[in-house]
Amino acid sequence: MNISSTSTYEDENFGERVSMAVLLCIISFLGIVGNTLTIFSVIACRRLQTLPNAFVVSLSLSDFLNCSINIPVQVTALTQKVDGTIFNFVCMSSAILNYLLITCSVSMLDLIAINRYILVTKSHRIYTFLYNKRNMVVTIGGVWFSSAAVLIALGPTGVVLYGYSNELSLCQLKEESRVIDVICGLLFSGSFIIVSSCYIKIYIHVRKHLRQVAHIRLGPGRPTPSTSAQTNSSGNISNIIPVDTTGNRLGETATPRPYEKEDSPVDETENRITMNMIIIVVCFFLCILPTLVIVLLPGTQNAGLFTVVFLYSASCCNPIIYAWKHPVFRKVFKCIFKRRWAEIEEPSPWLRAMLPR
Repeated sequence: MNISSTSTYEDENFGERVSMAVLLCIISFLGIVGNTLTIFSVIACRRLQTLPNAFVVSLSLSDFLNCSINIPVQVTALTQKVDGTIFNFVCMSSAILNYLLITCSVSMLDLIAINRYILVTKSHRIYTFLYNKRNMVVTIGGVWFSSAAVLIALGPTGVVLYGYSNELSLCQLKEESRVIDVICGLLFSGSFIIVSSCYIKIYIHVRKHLRQVAHIRLGPGRPTPSTSAQTNSSGNISNIIPVDTTGNRLGETATPRPYEKEDSPVDETENRITMNMIIIVVCFFLCILPTLVIVLLPGTQNAGLFTVVFLYSASCCNPIIYAWKHPVFRKVFKCIFKRRWAEIEEPSPWLRAMLPR
């Protein structure tokens, strides 16, 4: 690595790089704390130990690794003139990890959107057939393994060169690679199409359901239980109502009557959780948008230094959104911060064993 050949660039941009390093340190701290809380909350609370939340844990794990391993290496590359075999290896590994975690994060958001779509719009039988423990392990493990295999395999071919970038002073690519640009472009654009389609269809389905409920409530007379059951069967209303606050389908032993007041909190909670996922996706794509623009416009790498801050900030956004919007995560976060372990609803067996009797 020829550091001296870029001394003029380093002198002119040292203040910019230090500012970026400070922002990355803040993002790293917030991401480590927030994602640790998210993962620990799922471990401590049985109410959060649902199959859909496996995607949330996988997303938090990728964000945690990004904040605890990758960002510190990037800060070192930004602020220190480090050279040598060890640093070159660490920098190359960090570059591979960087693209791996981005790929996994985007893929998890796709899987979350698809999960919410099937949960809300499809029948209980279809949902339970698709989402069981075996399928979840295969899906999540397949995303991590395939992403790592592709990125690692590109290295020996010489198509891409991972390592220290003299232009950005970061551990990413030693030089521009159209292969990585194409992969990132396809990944981000495909993810945007999948996520947008899923949530638009969810919105249409929920809106149709709420109109049906409003029509029943405002009708001239209350329908009989048999009429309600028929409405649920033909109008697909029950696909939204029998869902608990964490994303699991409730039992179908009793047919819900949508005009009853006690059913409305379930709808409200599900709508709130779905809106929470939409906010997460919107924030994520806002964070990656500047980087995507840089990737798709060749010759603009020097303009992309601060876009990296936006990209990495996605790793600390999700826990903040959980604490702000998600009702169950918010309660568990408060209990953890206040160290009131006994107030955690439905504690896991190991946490219950640690609590004083």
